[in-house]
Amino acid sequence: MSPVQTTTRLVTHPTNPAEDKKANSNAVPNIYAISTQFQRVILLRFKYDPDLWAGLESMVKQQGIRNAVILAGMRSIRNYQVHA
Repeated sequence: MSPVQTTTRLVTHPTNPAEDKKANSNAVPNIYAISTQFQRVILLRFKYDPDLWAGLESMVKQQGIRNAVILAGMRSIRNYQVHA
């Protein structure tokens, strides 16, 4: 079985200078809070030189994660590759 590569297409709609100068909507407050509750926190530790994306995908499947937020990352990434 060969590995499957996922392709993501990101479509952006750049603004023009006139749109950038629009005033903020008064209907939206300057600051607001959204309350939430975490069901669980999972810490992942990677050894040196693993494939970060493949590791994340593997752990998401293994842990049965459907929705997630990455709250922090520690240490450094020495090399990375971005597919467009």
